[in-house]
Amino acid sequence: MNSEPDDPAIDRVPADLLETAACALSKNLCDHCLGRLFAKLGFGLGNEERGRALRVVLAMVGEREDESTPFISREILERLPVHKEDIQESGMEPAPDTPTSSWNEPSSPSFNRAWMEEVSEGGKCWLCEDVFHSLDELASVVLDEASRWEFSTFSVGCRMDPRTVEREQLLWQECGGVSPEPIKEELNREIGKRVFERLDGVEFDRADPDITFVLDPLYRSITCQVKPVFILGRYRKLVRGIPQTRWPCRHCRGKGCDRCGGTGRMYETSVEEQIGKHVVKILEGEDFKLHGMGREDVDVMTLGTGRPFILEVRRPRKRTFSPVDLEKVINEGSGEMVSVHSLRRASRKEVPLIKGAPSLKRYRALISSTSSLDEEKVKYNISLLAKSPIEQRTPVRVAHRRADKVRRKWVHEASVEVLSDGKAVIELLTDGGLYIKELLHGDGGRTEPSLSSLMEIPIEVETLDVMGVLFEDEMGTKEGVESHGKKVQGHNGKHQTDAQKEAQE
Repeated sequence: MNSEPDDPAIDRVPADLLETAACALSKNLCDHCLGRLFAKLGFGLGNEERGRALRVVLAMVGEREDESTPFISREILERLPVHKEDIQESGMEPAPDTPTSSWNEPSSPSFNRAWMEEVSEGGKCWLCEDVFHSLDELASVVLDEASRWEFSTFSVGCRMDPRTVEREQLLWQECGGVSPEPIKEELNREIGKRVFERLDGVEFDRADPDITFVLDPLYRSITCQVKPVFILGRYRKLVRGIPQTRWPCRHCRGKGCDRCGGTGRMYETSVEEQIGKHVVKILEGEDFKLHGMGREDVDVMTLGTGRPFILEVRRPRKRTFSPVDLEKVINEGSGEMVSVHSLRRASRKEVPLIKGAPSLKRYRALISSTSSLDEEKVKYNISLLAKSPIEQRTPVRVAHRRADKVRRKWVHEASVEVLSDGKAVIELLTDGGLYIKELLHGDGGRTEPSLSSLMEIPIEVETLDVMGVLFEDEMGTKEGVESHGKKVQGHNGKHQTDAQKEAQE
C-alpha cells in the first residue's frame, strides 16, 4: 500500500512549519519565543512546550542522511537536543543511569545547554532577552504593588521596550509563523497567572477590572490603571450662594489672581466639594467629580427629595464603603450647607443616564411686581402656562455657554398663592431644562408665553427653589405621581430628545 499522500500539498505543510522554526532558531530564540510563532497549534500546550517540541522534531529530522531539509544548518543543529552518542563523541560523559538512546534531559549532569540558552554574546534569547526566566520576579513586583490597593478584580498588562517589539516584527517578516502571538500577550498571561495564584478572594477580569497593573519588564517599574468608584444618591442644597460644581475663576482660570483673592475660584465652596471631600478621604482617592441630573443656579436652593447625582471618585485605594455611614459623615461634615440620602454603589454606564434622562422638576418661586398682583388674575394667567408649549430661546444670562436656539418645553402643573404683602408664591411642575426665572419674567420676550407677558406687567423673581426631581430611569426605578403618567408619556419622545441634546451641550 502506497504510504505517500495523494496530495503533494499535504507533504509540504510539515516542511513549511519546520522551515519556519529553523529560520527562527537562526536568531537564537528561547522556547517561549519559538513556540509563540505557532501559538494556535497544539491545543492545550503552552508556548514553552511548543518551542521545546519543535526543537526535538527538528533534531530528529536533522539526523536524516538525505538533503530534504537544507534549511536545518549545522549552526541550527548545535542549538537542538543532542543524542547521547553525540555527547560521548564530544567528550561529555552521559549520566550512568540514562540509556544512550534517550534524549538529553535538563536535569542530567551531561545536559547540553546549547538548546536552552543563547550561544551568542550575553547568553540571552535574541528576542525577549530571557525575560521569561524572570516571571516569578515580575509577578512579585505586581504583588508588592497590589498590597497597596483594595480590589476584587484585576488584570495585568506590560509596557514593552520598543526595541523588543521591533525585533518581534522583524522575526515575523523574515520567518513568518502560524498565527503568531505577540510577546506582550504571553507575558500578560503568564504574569497574571502567577499573581492570581498568590492572591486570595480576587478574580482575573480582562474586560472591566477594578485595577490593571501595567508592568515594564525591562526596568521592573509598575503603574496602575484604577477604575473609579461611582456612588449614586440625591443631594439637597440647603443654602444659597454656592454652585453645584467647582467653579474656577473666569479671569485667571484657576491659577489665582487679585480678582479671586488668590483662590483661583469664583466661589469658596460647592455642592461637589461638600460631598466629595469626605468621600475621597474615606476611599483614599486622588480626586472626585460630581455628575448631576441637571443643575440649579447659584442662588437657588434644592430642597424636598433633592437632585439625583453620581459622585465619581478617581484612583481610590479603597473600594468598599457603608452607604449609611457615608451619608452620616457627609451630612455632619457639610456645615448644614448640603445633605445627601439614598446613597448606593453605581457604575460608569449610569452616568449618562443620570445626566441625560428625561425628568420632571418641581419648583417654588417667590415673585413680586411693581404693579399690584390681583389674586384671580394671577391664578388665571398662571393656569394658561400649563395649556400650551413654552417656546424658550436660550436666556441671555447663559447665552455665553449654551447654544443659541429655541427649546420647546411643557408646564404640567401650576398653582399660586398671593401673599398679603403683594408678593406671590408660585409652584410649578415642568419639564427638565425649562428655565423657570425666564418663564416668569419673560427675558425680554425670549420666552413665550411667560407669566409676565400674559399679565402684561413686569415680574421679578426674588427666590427660587427646586423642590424635587422626578424621573423614570432605565434601571427600573420609577419616581413620580400616577396622575402625571399619561401627560408625561404624551410628551416623552420630544422631551427625551431635548434632554439628550442638552446633556451634550
